[in-house]
Amino acid sequence: VSGGTDDCASCHGADFAGGWSGVSCYTCHDGPSGHPAGWADPTGHGAEVAAGGTNNCLTCHGADLTGGTSGVSCYACHDGPGGHPTDWVSPQLHGTEVLDNGSDSCMTCHGADHLGGWSGVSCYTCHDGPDGGHIPGWVAPGFHGLAVRDDGADQCKYCHGDDYRGGTSGTSCYMCHVGPGGHPWNWDDPLEHGSNVIVGGIDQCIDCHGADYQGDWTGVSCYTCHEGPGGHPNNYRASSRHGQDAGDDPTPCMTCHGTDYRGGWSTVSCYQCHDGPNP
Repeated sequence: VSGGTDDCASCHGADFAGGWSGVSCYTCHDGPSGHPAGWADPTGHGAEVAAGGTNNCLTCHGADLTGGTSGVSCYACHDGPGGHPTDWVSPQLHGTEVLDNGSDSCMTCHGADHLGGWSGVSCYTCHDGPDGGHIPGWVAPGFHGLAVRDDGADQCKYCHGDDYRGGTSGTSCYMCHVGPGGHPWNWDDPLEHGSNVIVGGIDQCIDCHGADYQGDWTGVSCYTCHEGPGGHPNNYRASSRHGQDAGDDPTPCMTCHGTDYRGGWSTVSCYQCHDGPNP
């Protein structure tokens, strides 16, 4: 073969279909290229490269694997000598493959511990672990939270199940979240979401509840519970509501209305309606 296939034609015919020998080269080979049948399948040439490296490929495909005497570049299908198909780094490609078939196939090149193996590329360079498959830091709201906000939670179902209670991952979204809405447990408690708004401002609520806080894609209006962006519950202006709370302890009022009750960051002074801190 190193001298070409002309010698083969003497016995196997010009078309390599058998000639006088009656033995077709195509019984074992896909074609004049010399590979056995099914070689294009990853389990064929892929397993061979995994076991012996790419040195054998150089003979026909060239030292740079861009075609050589075969005229067929390995890069027509692969990103590089690593062997993955083009754009394999995309989660939609290798991620879907792992979801469907598990990560055992990754061990062939990346090692049983996924730390690199003969490929020298650790899966943990991009992923938190072999089970989760998420990129480092994914658990932070700024990562998975924004991804769900932008693309929806349907993608979470692949691993966490249609009901988000664990699925194949065994990790329920409800371990941290109240529900698909995405807030942590007890978020409806004023001490949770209220304190968060006080510290970080209300603009962060806009991402999900809309610029007018009427619900947007969440379908949950802030005004279902609040009179407005101020944050008080409905009818809180009634003396039986805020008056009772202030009578018990006016200190919480300082958080928004200032230590002197003259407005603070809320810009609403208690003295607009009251003679002083004493209701």
